[in-house]
Amino acid sequence: MKRLSLLVVVLLGTIAFGARPVSAHTGLDYSLPSDGSVVGEPLDEITVAFTEPVTLVGNGFQVLDPQGEVVLPTPITDDDMVFRLILDAPLAGGEVGVLYEVTSADGHVVSGGFSFVVDAPVPTTVPTTVPATVAPTTAAPDPTAATSTTAAPSTTAAPSSTETIAPSTSVAETDDEGGGNAGLIIAGAVGVAIVAAGFVLFRGRTAG
Repeated sequence: MKRLSLLVVVLLGTIAFGARPVSAHTGLDYSLPSDGSVVGEPLDEITVAFTEPVTLVGNGFQVLDPQGEVVLPTPITDDDMVFRLILDAPLAGGEVGVLYEVTSADGHVVSGGFSFVVDAPVPTTVPTTVPATVAPTTAAPDPTAATSTTAAPSTTAAPSSTETIAPSTSVAETDDEGGGNAGLIIAGAVGVAIVAAGFVLFRGRTAG
């Protein structure tokens, strides 16, 4: 029943493209996957080949995916006869319909379609685990660094209170002069005493 409904969709799509007279020499040669075939793995490319070189009308191809969405593939060809239809996302999980509309070399528009089944589950996307945000660790202050940044005390030391002060030269000279004067005084006194004693003795002898 599902295949029948899809064929109806393909036929309606052909009508939507526009019912055009078919050229007597241009038509669908083959397709990969072929009409009515079953594919066992997800499909991201379809091949459509024509019997003669053709020109695409607009995009030229429409794909009805198993989820019922219309997909516009990217057609690639080297000779305008064999077209590779590149799909952005792989087809999987059911029946697929393909519609085409091209212009033959003699100017006639050729349109049609085919369908096949992709018997493979739809790939599931595993969400990527986002790593938890880690707050930056605040580094503890380095005591060594703090010590190194402390201003060093001045290397100029204050003069010590116990510093020995050399005696003044003038004081020494004064003491020397004082000592000399004392010697002279003593010598004078001794001289006076001798003179006095001699005088006394002289007086005694005269009196006798």
